[in-house]
Amino acid sequence: MEPEYELFVEDRNVTPFLLHNVSRSIAERSTKYFGKTPSDILQFTEGKVKWYAHSKEFEQYAKLITSVVCDKPETLIEFNRSYKKAIEEMRAFSKKLYVRNLTKLSTAELWEIYLSGVEKYEKVYEYGIIPFFADSGQTSQLSANLKEKLSHYTKDANIAFITLSNPDKPSQMLLEEKNLMQLALDSNNVNQNSSAIKKHQKEFFWLTFGYEGPIYSIEEIWKRICELRQNKDLKELLEKNKNYAFEVKKEQLELLSKLKLNKKIMQAFRITREWMLFKELRKASFFAAYVGFDRLAGEIAKRLTVSKSDVKFLTKEELKSALFENTFPSDLKQRKINSIYYYKNGKFNIITGTEAQEFIKDNIKPTEEENQSIIRGQVAFPGIIKGTVKIVNEPSDMAKMQDGDILVSSATNPNLLPAMKKAVAFVTNVGGITCHAAIVAREMKKPCVIGTKIATKLLKDGDLIEVNADIGEVRKL
Repeated sequence: MEPEYELFVEDRNVTPFLLHNVSRSIAERSTKYFGKTPSDILQFTEGKVKWYAHSKEFEQYAKLITSVVCDKPETLIEFNRSYKKAIEEMRAFSKKLYVRNLTKLSTAELWEIYLSGVEKYEKVYEYGIIPFFADSGQTSQLSANLKEKLSHYTKDANIAFITLSNPDKPSQMLLEEKNLMQLALDSNNVNQNSSAIKKHQKEFFWLTFGYEGPIYSIEEIWKRICELRQNKDLKELLEKNKNYAFEVKKEQLELLSKLKLNKKIMQAFRITREWMLFKELRKASFFAAYVGFDRLAGEIAKRLTVSKSDVKFLTKEELKSALFENTFPSDLKQRKINSIYYYKNGKFNIITGTEAQEFIKDNIKPTEEENQSIIRGQVAFPGIIKGTVKIVNEPSDMAKMQDGDILVSSATNPNLLPAMKKAVAFVTNVGGITCHAAIVAREMKKPCVIGTKIATKLLKDGDLIEVNADIGEVRKL
């Protein structure tokens, strides 16, 4: 039997601590709005994670979501309202967990915090996975469908699509930068020990954390403020930041007045814009959750006299047994080296070692890695530019970035923003129009090609390439 699962997401510095719960949760219960989600597999190998989904199920599910967005967008108003509420509840929980004194809590109280947090995380994930399915994979079906509809109104469907799908509210990145620039301009009252900087850190502590840290420190914030104070155009940049959402809305209204789209298409774009905004808010809530759960895992590890990574490789049931019975699975060490987490026939399974390797061979489609000179993907923001490749997958890679380089990544996250600011263009393996790289590219107005699948495998540091984000191609020179 041919392998039926395909690689859709890969990342680094990741443990199963929260991820295996959501994979299992979604498999066990159908989503309220779209039924059963595609089957998936999680693989963890020495700090890296790969997420595979059943190819045919993925495409069928994407078609279902796309048809609802494009043909019955009014039915998703309540979905988006519930999605936003779930994100807000997750963020509120995470902020409280970040400052809570865990050492004074009983073991039972730690367990209750864990259960409460996992429940909120699962809820956000259950909503957030829907936009991902709609616009990832081979065809990016939501984007393709909306562009096709726009083609009946304009010859520049790609540009119109980018304009109309752009969120008309500021992202977390813009909000953080605005606050930082305001602090930088207040040179008389703001220094490294100011309460204003501590307040900023309390609001955006999660920004650089990713899955495993470190948090956004007072020292890093002060360093950025000092750098901003060297910029003679700081006031102009602040005004541009403040006006960003207004200018986006203005551009959209001007385009809509020319195109005269029907009500359904306009509603579909409203849903899509909200999904793009929620994707970034969702990521912020997750990063904040990872900070709090990292602290929680650390406290549990101390009480159990094991490593924090040991705790993060336990399932929900195993963590409960460890806390109250001091028992641990025998394969815990092997899980960190190579482990597979998957759900099948009503049962959640974990396999390791040779069995895990054979499972991958039998179930996962091999990745195409031909020696090709042209790489194709989806346009996130248009433009044509040449530059030198720098592969940046995690914060430790950012030191090699120089102004004018092209950032190539499996997928970007908020903790890679310093490198993205130096880059003249972005290229990613995965992602659709709601992904982080697409959102940042639009705000920074930098050419961006997403969903190439193979960019980090075919390109290497130092390669000279041309990114043609007008047509979604990346060419080696």
